[in-house]
Amino acid sequence: GVKEYWIVDRFRKQVEVYRRDKGKLTLVATLFDQDELTSPLFPNFVVLINRFFPVK
Repeated sequence: GVKEYWIVDRFRKQVEVYRRDKGKLTLVATLFDQDELTSPLFPNFVVLINRFFPVK
């Protein structure tokens, strides 16, 4: 199954990170504009949340 799930909300400009724990996905973080998204599944992966939301 899916070990980690990201929900990108373009209206709220936030990303919710869910991880599988004992068979169900649990919210582990809500990230905002100046936060960095990292994942234990991808050790060298780092992206600023504001990259998901380009300035118009």
